[in-house]
Amino acid sequence: MNSAGTREGAVARSLDYFDSGTFEQELAKRVSYRTESQKPDTLEALHAYLDEDIIPAFEAMGFA
Repeated sequence: MNSAGTREGAVARSLDYFDSGTFEQELAKRVSYRTESQKPDTLEALHAYLDEDIIPAFEAMGFA
């Protein structure tokens, strides 16, 4: 049986995502955006965060 749709497969992919350093790289990139939604002067950074990082990440997961 293919483990892609199993709990074990999900756990294995999660561990690989973490152990490979990909999680840390993505997190570091995302927290580097200087965003504060309450401050109007950071709106450009907030839009960059969404447009350059969050939207592509969700599209890659199949969300449109």
